[in-house]
Amino acid sequence: MIIALTMHRDRYLKGCMDDLLDKYHNIVIGRNRLNNIIRIANGDVVRGFTSSSRMDGIRVDIAIGIDSDRISRHSKIEDPVWDFEKLYKYLDGISKQIPPIQ
Repeated sequence: MIIALTMHRDRYLKGCMDDLLDKYHNIVIGRNRLNNIIRIANGDVVRGFTSSSRMDGIRVDIAIGIDSDRISRHSKIEDPVWDFEKLYKYLDGISKQIPPIQ
């Protein structure tokens, strides 16, 4: 599943990605800081976009933030627009299912 975070400025996006990495470091497999990508142990990917970046042709399953209804239009998930509370609840569920990565 691909989860997209969209924010106005790059520094807000980097801060949010850093917070996700700090809070869920036990289930994160890898991170590409330049491309704003975090890979989760169950195969999910969290991608970050700014509002100024070109988002034409992006297909995501879950979207959070600016234009989230537009970029998740073709999602097969029942409720594709999330907020951060729902994302944290989802990631907490993953961290309970998957043993910590050493």
